[in-house]
Amino acid sequence: MSHFGSCGRICNLVIPKDPITNVVDSAEEKALAFDGSEMGKWNVTVKVLPHEDLEFTTDQLAFMSIAHFKKTRSQGISVKGYNTSLPSNYGKSALKKKNNIQEMRKDHMLTLLLGVSISALLILTFFIFFFFFRRKQSSTEPDQYDVESLDHKVHNKHGSSSETEELVTFQGGEDLTICDILDAPGEVIGKSMYGTLYKASLQRSGNVRVLRFLRPVCTVRCDAKEYSDVIETLGFVRHENLVPLLGFYGGNRGEKLMVHPFYVSGNLSDFIKSGGEESIKWSNILSITIGISKALDHLHTGTQKPIVHGNLKSKNVLLNSSFEPRVSDYGLHLLLNQTAGQEILDVSAAEGYKAPELVKMKEVSKESDVYSLGVIMLELVSSKEAINKGDDHKLYRPEILTSNGCEDLSEEGLLKYFQLAMSCSSPSPSLRPNTKQVLRKLQDI
Repeated sequence: MSHFGSCGRICNLVIPKDPITNVVDSAEEKALAFDGSEMGKWNVTVKVLPHEDLEFTTDQLAFMSIAHFKKTRSQGISVKGYNTSLPSNYGKSALKKKNNIQEMRKDHMLTLLLGVSISALLILTFFIFFFFFRRKQSSTEPDQYDVESLDHKVHNKHGSSSETEELVTFQGGEDLTICDILDAPGEVIGKSMYGTLYKASLQRSGNVRVLRFLRPVCTVRCDAKEYSDVIETLGFVRHENLVPLLGFYGGNRGEKLMVHPFYVSGNLSDFIKSGGEESIKWSNILSITIGISKALDHLHTGTQKPIVHGNLKSKNVLLNSSFEPRVSDYGLHLLLNQTAGQEILDVSAAEGYKAPELVKMKEVSKESDVYSLGVIMLELVSSKEAINKGDDHKLYRPEILTSNGCEDLSEEGLLKYFQLAMSCSSPSPSLRPNTKQVLRKLQDI
C-alpha cells in the first residue's frame, strides 16, 4: 500500500518475504523497498526527497543498520520504525541463498545438456554401426531363398532381360518361362539334404511338372562355362527310360531349379512295398528290369561323354501309368559340392545301394552303377528292402510263379534272374557284368 503527499513521496510498505527491488522510474525520485515481514514485523517508513545522485539497492539497504539510516538524515532520508534491530547477516544469507539457487540451476542445466549430448551420441553410434554391419553382411553372406520367394527379374534364353538370372530350356520344355516356374503353386513331394522336390501346376499351360530346387550352399563352385557344359550334357540326354531335363533355371542368389515331367504312378520303391498284384507280375518285373538296364546302358555308352548315374536306387526310378520305368537323378552329383555328394553316398550306404569299394562320391563308376542295379533286381523278386532286418530269408516270392503273365516263366528262369542279380551285386567290381551283358542275359531268360 502506498501514499503520496505534497512534500514528497511517503511509502508505507508491506513487503513479501524475499527481498525485491521496486524501482520507481523517475528522473527525480527513486523508491527503495526491502522485506521486514519476517524480522519481528519490522516496518519501515521511507521519505525520499528529490535527489538525483541518491540511489540504494536492496542489498545495500539490507546491510545498513538503523543508526546508519539516522546518520544519513542530513542527506534527505528520514527513517522511523519499530524493532530497530536488523540481523547483520541477513543480507549475506539472502545473497548466498540467491547465489546457491543460481548455481543449482546452472548445475541442473549442465547435467541436462550433458545427458542429452551423451544420448544423442550413443544413438548416432548405434545407427552408424548397424548400417555398416548390415552392408557388410549383405555383401558377404548371400541370402537363401525358397522357390516361391524369388524375384522375377528374368534373363530368358528366348527372351532376355537381366544378367543375373537365366533359364535354359531343352526338348519338351520350349514353352517354359521363368514366370511359369516361379509363380506355379507347388506341393512338396520330397526333401533331401541338398534340395526339395515340388509337384507344380504351371498356370499358363496347365501342365504338371516336377521342380527340383537345389540349395545354393550345396551346389558345386566352379567356372560358369564348366557348369554350363554339365547342364547341357544332362539336358541333351534323351531316352525312353530316362526322365528328361526340360529346363534349368539359375537365380541371382545361386539357387538352381531343374524342371522334369511328372509321373502319376510314383516311384519303384513304393510300388514294391505295396505288395499289390501288379508288383508280383513277372511281366512287370522283367520289363522294369530291362528298362532300368537300358537306361544305364544309354548313360554309359550312348552319349558323347559317358555319364555315371551315381545314385541309382528304387526311389529314383519313376513309373508311368503302364509301369514302364523312368530313371531319374542321373548325374546329379555333378552339380553338387563335395559335402553334398558325400551326404548322398552316406544315405546310399545306409539304404544298401552303395558299392563296397566306394569311399568318396567322386569315385562312382559304371561298375558301382551296376552294383546298384543288382540290388534293385533283388528287391523286385523278393519284395524286400535292400537292408532287410526281418527273419524272412526267401530268395524270391513264390507267388511270382503263379501270378498272371508268367506262362513262359519257369522256376529255372527265375533262378537265372536271381543269379544275374547276385552277379551284378558282386563285392568285386571286376566280376560284375556291364550293362550290355546284363541286357543279353535278361533276354535269354
